[in-house]
Amino acid sequence: MNKRQIGYIALVVAAISLVVWILLISTGSVFDGGGFSPIVPVVLFAWIGGVVTAIVCLAGDVIKYFAKKVGEGYRSGYQPDSAQNVQYATGFCPHCGKPLTSKTPFCPNCGNKL
Repeated sequence: MNKRQIGYIALVVAAISLVVWILLISTGSVFDGGGFSPIVPVVLFAWIGGVVTAIVCLAGDVIKYFAKKVGEGYRSGYQPDSAQNVQYATGFCPHCGKPLTSKTPFCPNCGNKL
């Protein structure tokens, strides 16, 4: 059994224990005459253990999935709209008159937008 399978089993355990917890609360069975019912710590332990185990076992898969999606975006040539629509000026700055030596949307001398 690999980590992914253990993570899925832990998610199922967490889901079942959460449903049991909701049923206990909705039926009023959480409290008996003197305090908490003996089943409450067991259900909470199963839920917390299931959630923590699932996070530990599935975190690597989730990180790999999102890293792959981000990598696909960069490989496909995606650029944000702000980077695609930048127009560069060449020649001289219309504000200070200094020559522009590189493609830039702002004058390197006075800082005004070109």
